Amino acid sequence: MRPDLTYSTLPAISVALALALIHTAPAHACGGMVFPEHSERVGGMSEQELFVAFTPDSTVLLASAGYKGATGSPAFILPLPAEPTMVSQAGTGVLLALDELSAPSVSISRASDNSGGGFCGGSLNDAGGLGNGGERGDGDIMVLQRGSTADYDYVVVGGDTGEDITAWLATAGYVLPADYGAALTPYVDSGNFIFAAKVKSSAADGALAPIELHLPPGDPAAFAIPFGLAAHSLPPGESLTITAYVLATGTVVPGNYGARAIDRAALVADSETESNYQALYDEAVAEAGGAWVVDASFGEFATTDLTRALDSAIAAGRADSADRPGVAAFADRVPLTGARLTRFRTTLGAEQLHDMTLTKATLDPVDPALGVIYDPDAGTSCSLGSRRSVPLGALLLPLLLLLRRRRR
Repeated sequence: MRPDLTYSTLPAISVALALALIHTAPAHACGGMVFPEHSERVGGMSEQELFVAFTPDSTVLLASAGYKGATGSPAFILPLPAEPTMVSQAGTGVLLALDELSAPSVSISRASDNSGGGFCGGSLNDAGGLGNGGERGDGDIMVLQRGSTADYDYVVVGGDTGEDITAWLATAGYVLPADYGAALTPYVDSGNFIFAAKVKSSAADGALAPIELHLPPGDPAAFAIPFGLAAHSLPPGESLTITAYVLATGTVVPGNYGARAIDRAALVADSETESNYQALYDEAVAEAGGAWVVDASFGEFATTDLTRALDSAIAAGRADSADRPGVAAFADRVPLTGARLTRFRTTLGAEQLHDMTLTKATLDPVDPALGVIYDPDAGTSCSLGSRRSVPLGALLLPLLLLLRRRRR
């Protein structure tokens, strides 16, 4: 994600995850991507956008994964603690609206500009259906569901070992590398099923269309994100940029990674168009073992904030298509009002990716809008303020992305 400073807020979001718990083992979401000729590939997964909502009736997740360098149709692999009660493909509008609500932006004004100055900020996070149940598959594999969406063919399977599931998926057209068997075994041993979605497109570069999964309700403390599986999916020698949105009652933060907001007191304007935001982000995520930046955290959302944010993105030319009906339908499916939305972002190498737990914590509200004053007479010294208050709004929930959103 590159923190370009432009005169418009550029929306971007990352790949969602989420799972509710039925077993005593933690619920898992997120996952990895596999590619034809996976072991010889030069490309792989480059980014994820994730959204998970813990509601009284279900745990809802949405995710999008960007990829590059594919030699054929990729597939998405996701451990699940229970059969999903709903599988569908969501439009990109929900993720766009989430980003519009919470993407960090920097506003730089001159010291002599009493009006607050021109806005030189942009979003900084761009740095850089159900099938048949109970079907018996081959051997010891149980095919619980299979189905299709506009951009995917998918299955939900169970088995005795990760190797059994890997072998069955390979015969079903999901070409998994040999090391995926061992990678899946811990999830299978803890009672998880495996969701596999094969992309119908064979585009070499793109992003997975958002897939929406509904699972039984669960507690965030029983939720884990298997980023260790994602470590098998990165382009050789490259890192993974992740944006995660969590909607829950109370504040939820990573349990086994560090997480903190950007130090506003350390933000400095180097010119009328440039600041040291990217350096502060890089410093924050460079903690030993990796860490996350809290871009935004605010509560008491109303469903109308979601559609209003999408309208704002469309009016500003930050959305290619007006997917308002899809966003409104999503908001109707998922009770969002009154919960707290927290957005985290990081960039991690394969060695830093491991299963991430969630925990509830006390966290002051974090406004995604940052303001800084550039004073050419004082070098790079500047004062800091908030450009705008964050509207109280609604939150959302989706899971993968193939029709890539263009951000201008």
